[in-house]
Amino acid sequence: MSQPIVRQVLRQTAEGGQDVAPLTDHRPARAYVLLGDPGAGKTFSFEAEAAACRGHYLRASAIEDDEPPVTPTDTVFIDGLDEVRAGTAGTGDALARVVRWLRRSGTPRLRLSCREADWRGAADAQRLSALYPDLVELHLQPLTRDDMLALLPRWSSADPEQFLQRAERAERAGLLPLFGNPFLLKLTAKAVGARGGGFLATRFDVYEAACRDLVREHNPEHQPGGSTEAILRDAGLLCALHLLAGCTLSVLPRPDTLDLRELPPELMGLADAQTALRSKVFTQAAEPIHRSIAEFLAARAIAQRVKDGLPLERVLALLLGADERPVEALRGLLAWLVCHLPHDSRHALLRIDPLGFVLNADPARLSADETRRLWQALAERAKENPWFRAGQWTSHPFGPLAKEASKELLIEFLASPRRDPAYQAFLTCVADALQHAPILTGIAASLRPWVEDRSLGFDLRVAAYQA
Repeated sequence: MSQPIVRQVLRQTAEGGQDVAPLTDHRPARAYVLLGDPGAGKTFSFEAEAAACRGHYLRASAIEDDEPPVTPTDTVFIDGLDEVRAGTAGTGDALARVVRWLRRSGTPRLRLSCREADWRGAADAQRLSALYPDLVELHLQPLTRDDMLALLPRWSSADPEQFLQRAERAERAGLLPLFGNPFLLKLTAKAVGARGGGFLATRFDVYEAACRDLVREHNPEHQPGGSTEAILRDAGLLCALHLLAGCTLSVLPRPDTLDLRELPPELMGLADAQTALRSKVFTQAAEPIHRSIAEFLAARAIAQRVKDGLPLERVLALLLGADERPVEALRGLLAWLVCHLPHDSRHALLRIDPLGFVLNADPARLSADETRRLWQALAERAKENPWFRAGQWTSHPFGPLAKEASKELLIEFLASPRRDPAYQAFLTCVADALQHAPILTGIAASLRPWVEDRSLGFDLRVAAYQA
């Protein structure tokens, strides 16, 4: 059996710097939260660490007020806080239930995981500080090239070195950095294999090809009925119901599940729920195989409903809170919805949650005009809150926003005399994009002042230097 990959994590130091070390180095810590993108490997890391430390692994969605406590000397790994952030799984606020359970358990050693985009930074840390004043935030780092070479044989018969070399030679902006995410690396390897070795261009293409592969049963004796498109549509509707209702689906009477037979047929328009649930999109427990897959397919199905006449305003009423910002647990769904909708419906949506779109979906799908609007939306968000990226340091998703068509706009941003905190926060996004984009000639001189100005924040100067 192959050895698990030991992942690297980043920690912000008290002096304002950054420290990168193996996750295993943090075993002595009393409490930490592990933050990462969808599919970054938080669950795999927690399962491996729980086994190594003989700890208790729990899903955040499983912790209710009647959950039996553990002992104060135990180590608990609570995975997937982001999946229940809105309080949709069970009653009350998800983090409040976790805190109550930890208090009943006598404050055991804590390891918590959450998506970068759904962790509320200081606000969440404050809610845990009474029990764990020394809580540490750890940011899961992308796979190294050696990690990729070790993992690829699990999912592809192709030579790992040649696979990565082909990806490096392909002039497809934004694809190679995605391989730092093990789930996306796995999806790409399998999708490329299903295409006979043909590479995919963008993150959207990876998900689309992977979802088609998931609904195809490779064993002819178990080939599901219906066309691939019909099963994808049904799977998307079921994923939308799962995410919006926050409950497990079922076509049989089972406790604590939503019986699909009780729903009016005209509400869902499902052709064959059983076949969709038997596909590899879902586990045997009728849960989506991965949350990001559920978000992609749900957005795909909802977008088709909008194209067929469903008012977009009715969809947004389900996704947004009273502050007209997306419900935390639905940010990924909203982000992918932008990609699936026609161009004339995207502009307003990009302004709602521009950072959530960059982190969860695919900026490479945007036109030049939409890219400009997204940059403007990011600038507006930074002006509203200079700390809008607090705790969300992932930089590679910004790469597709630095296109040749956007070069003059980026030079314009870099030429600004502004040095206020809000503009520095925005310029960090620009520098992150340039760091992960194909080389844009003639822009280095515009970056130099942002590296050399000692009055600027450390994070911005480092990002500009790396760019």
